[in-house]
Amino acid sequence: MAAKYTLGPWLIDDAGNETHIVTADRPVARMNGLTLTEDKANAKLIVGAPELLASTVESADAIECAYEDIYQALPDGPVPEWFVRLEAAAKQLRAAIAKATA
Repeated sequence: MAAKYTLGPWLIDDAGNETHIVTADRPVARMNGLTLTEDKANAKLIVGAPELLASTVESADAIECAYEDIYQALPDGPVPEWFVRLEAAAKQLRAAIAKATA
């Protein structure tokens, strides 16, 4: 998937009374929370977003790959609860990926 966002790594620049998210060569965003503490917490979450997205895509791919193999190996009868949860987790991951990349 081609990134539509500013490529990182993203860094936190909290010099002075403002918190910014920057790359090595340009600003990405300025935090606008109620407090500097809130700004820093929001910045940490945002700076981690590209890695979280990449990990989410990798996890969804791995679950879906394993899901197909496991499904073929399941005995006849009721589907185990853990298998239903595995399928639900993959759907949740794909929904989060779609939301982040729409």
